[in-house]
Amino acid sequence: VREIISKIQNMRKEAGFEVMDKICVSAKDNEKITNILHKYEAQIMEEVLAQKVKYEEAAGFVKEWNINGEKVTLGVEKM
Repeated sequence: VREIISKIQNMRKEAGFEVMDKICVSAKDNEKITNILHKYEAQIMEEVLAQKVKYEEAAGFVKEWNINGEKVTLGVEKM
């Protein structure tokens, strides 16, 4: 969970979002990571200021990551 939060925070910064911008997070291409994201959705959303999480697609600023050996595509977009 910490790694997922870290990657999303890095993406917020790379996309040039302001600290208080509300975002939508999206994830695809890895069932294990999306299951973790779903299970800890409330915690992750709170920490990254997300208002919505989408699964099975990646939108906005998109990047592929290797999280603990698992490849996943994450996306962040401003709400």
